[in-house]
Amino acid sequence: MTSKQHCKTWVLWAAFCALPCVVSSNRVLNQATNYYETAQKHITARRLTTHFSNDSVPDFTCLANKDFGKNMTASEIAIVSARYNAPSPFSFSSMIGLNDGGLVFRSFQGASNNQITQLTTQFRNFHTMDEDFDNTLTNYDQNIKPKDTYPEGTPAHIWYNKSLYNLYRNTHGFTGIVAATEILQYSPLSWKDKIYKEGDWSVFGPAGIKTSYENYTRKFIDEMAPPNSSGAQRLVAYYQVGNELWDYPVRADYHALLMGARSAFVGKYGQKSAGGWKMKLIAGAFQAYRNNTCAAELRNVSNCGGSLERHDFVGDYLNVSDCDLLRDLDAIDCHPYSFKAGTLTWTYPEDATSEGKQIINLAAWRDANRDTASGILKQTHLWSSEYGFDSNPTTGVGERTQAAYLVRGLMMHSRYHFEKVFFYNAFDVAKENSAYYQGLYNSSGFWKAGAHPLNNAWPSPLVAHGAKPKPAWHSMMDFKNRFGNHVFYKALVEDNDIYAYLLALPDGSDPYIVFWSPKQTNDVNINTNIAVSKDINWMEVLQGNYKLATENGRIFASDTSAGPIYLAATGTECGSTLLTTIRRNPTFIQLVSCDVTPPICQNISNAGTILAPTPSSGNAPFTPGTIANSTVADGGAGGNIVYQWQQSPNGITFTDIALATSVSYAPNTLTQTTYYRRAAKRPDCVDFLFSNTIKLEVSTANGACANLVALKRVAHVNSGCNANGDYYFEIEVNNIFSNDKILIEGLPSNGLNIPMSNINGQFMSTAAFNTNVQYVSANSFRWVINASNGNSQKLRIFYCWANYPNPVANTTAKALCSGVLLTCAPGINTPATERNESDEMEETDGFDFKISPNPGKDAFLLTYTGAPAGALSLQVIASTGQVMSNQQIDAVEDQQQWYLDTQDWSPGLYFVRLQTETKMTHHIWVKY
Repeated sequence: MTSKQHCKTWVLWAAFCALPCVVSSNRVLNQATNYYETAQKHITARRLTTHFSNDSVPDFTCLANKDFGKNMTASEIAIVSARYNAPSPFSFSSMIGLNDGGLVFRSFQGASNNQITQLTTQFRNFHTMDEDFDNTLTNYDQNIKPKDTYPEGTPAHIWYNKSLYNLYRNTHGFTGIVAATEILQYSPLSWKDKIYKEGDWSVFGPAGIKTSYENYTRKFIDEMAPPNSSGAQRLVAYYQVGNELWDYPVRADYHALLMGARSAFVGKYGQKSAGGWKMKLIAGAFQAYRNNTCAAELRNVSNCGGSLERHDFVGDYLNVSDCDLLRDLDAIDCHPYSFKAGTLTWTYPEDATSEGKQIINLAAWRDANRDTASGILKQTHLWSSEYGFDSNPTTGVGERTQAAYLVRGLMMHSRYHFEKVFFYNAFDVAKENSAYYQGLYNSSGFWKAGAHPLNNAWPSPLVAHGAKPKPAWHSMMDFKNRFGNHVFYKALVEDNDIYAYLLALPDGSDPYIVFWSPKQTNDVNINTNIAVSKDINWMEVLQGNYKLATENGRIFASDTSAGPIYLAATGTECGSTLLTTIRRNPTFIQLVSCDVTPPICQNISNAGTILAPTPSSGNAPFTPGTIANSTVADGGAGGNIVYQWQQSPNGITFTDIALATSVSYAPNTLTQTTYYRRAAKRPDCVDFLFSNTIKLEVSTANGACANLVALKRVAHVNSGCNANGDYYFEIEVNNIFSNDKILIEGLPSNGLNIPMSNINGQFMSTAAFNTNVQYVSANSFRWVINASNGNSQKLRIFYCWANYPNPVANTTAKALCSGVLLTCAPGINTPATERNESDEMEETDGFDFKISPNPGKDAFLLTYTGAPAGALSLQVIASTGQVMSNQQIDAVEDQQQWYLDTQDWSPGLYFVRLQTETKMTHHIWVKY
């Protein structure tokens, strides 16, 4: 996470340099086979091993050798490397995922798309448990904890995170969402002190934690992946028990979390062997490469302070008494950031002292404790749920270096058969000109942050706000587009001079060699040629005879163009070649069948240029002239040049235009500014080269069209309103340089609340409302945008007693200048931006109440707290809008209670309100 302090420690990897260049000899393979056979024999003998510990580790273990993997010798590493030097079962596309560090994805509320889905639909979310229990988050010590709920661990506010998952899953299209349960980092507590402690979960110790977390997980399943769910109903695909719970002083507490989660899965889905689990169960992130040094003395104190020491050895945190958990666990996880051992200094992935090498130890630990006979860890895969590099050149590695290291690191993970690699982070957390940009993890994104239009200091991931792709984005997109369906097949060479990996489809077809210099690099020397002389042989690896398609190697892209080509090898004979030149940037060359003479790509050297029409700008709707050819593409040989026109709304992300394959192109009528370029190549070649880019600007008579950003409907709570008709519509517009108009249709026909409606937080009188938001019909308004109110504006139209609402998507907003049409989406309330003097009068003041049990079934008890208040109005309204109870009560003393019978009520959400003439408070009660 963006404010976390990773607890990293060191392990001596110097012996790793003594590894053989090619780890596939018969001697090493035989040694590996004997080693794993011996490990399996120890499993049964150690099944009843007794442990004694100062932190309540159970005296019965399911693990054969829980401490294996620590400080491995060079020979042990060679054995593991030999075992995994075989085709991986996981394709690169299935491996790649991205994290939501800093909760950046929340910026996409109201947006209809997320550019990350171009690379992957796998997204790991740091799931904020605090908000599930208490959505105020004003002070850690005052927040509701799991132990304070009834039953212990049952969240009452999980609907908020559910709404976010619904956005990510069913609007943006992320189909493989991971929920890593943790809490937010709010001041004044540090990262380490903010992990839920034993006393937060339960007053009954580990046994209570197990039950409490089981209750939490049951509720999570009901909301995010119910037993009968399918497709879009299954919002979350992976449930991770914690993120970085490295400062749990009592390991038995974490054991309780794991076993509680598994109990909930079985209770809701049945036994895993029956095949009914809708989510996969993942452990938190732990390491297997070094000894523990952080003493475990106190249950409710994070006792390692600011040290980089930690006590997060995977064998301790998975040394549970319930062996069924280890049979059902889908993955174990580490965070192998490539730091110099014991520091927070970045280093290259292959560095012998890099903490990233712990992926080897984790694989070794899993295999030493895997029992195929009993099923323990049999179906448990390896994950790296956080991996990345800061790209700022001061404290990080540089942007082009970041791109190269990420590709190199991904291939190394695949080489050890990791199922998933979730890169940290999708977006930079800080802007490039921010004082925080050089902070740890703040520049580790694939995209640079733009500026939020409401406050230039706020970073934004939206393209509309200026977010831009970095070289890492282009390189990973290029890698995925070429090799998404491929797998790691064989390490042909791994020594101090060259790493050369064979990639192929799972059946061994369509092979490529990817190779690079495993040295530290920077953005200056990353593409410098390095002379080598290394024989590469794949004769015994692939079925059939293969040779190099060309002696030229290609670098992965670092911008919108294909990567550069250079002469890398000598010899295209079957089965082998001589590498003569490499770079620190990964290079790839295709292998082709020796029995077929493939067409040789002699691509163009010049993409040509294009000429903008005259005029190249106009008022919307604007019909431009033809974009003409200025100079044709030339160079190369092998057939007629192929052309393809592309367009872009921002000049960054281009898409092909169907049937636009001539040297010139006549665009259709435009309603917004659009960019164009022409791609060209020879038919026997894969990669296009691109012409110059031209911009056709669309404007009104008075200036450019405003940009319609978002339309959403947000549930609201206001005294005296119908709970089901109490909400506001929010329309956001930026790029305002002249007056404009937005037509809003599909609004409620009654219940308009003018005093609460506002523009940029400025509340309007009736006269001002009628001037700015003109009546069109009973269900339509026209927002007359005045450019003097700012470059970015946000209109909120409030309703109080609207009839039961139509579906959200029935409401639309259309920008009359650009013609852009948005469909309304559900939004999340932001209370701080919607208060005025009358709203403050309705805030709770002097009294409150509690409901127990919550959730409940046949009844609940309302307990009033506060000074005597005389007559109060108690009202309960169902989420459908039906009034379930409406009565006058007298609060004559503090802690006065009332009992409500709910036997005849349907399961669901209920709004419970208690109010006087000037004061009101409410809570939500859930009937199950």
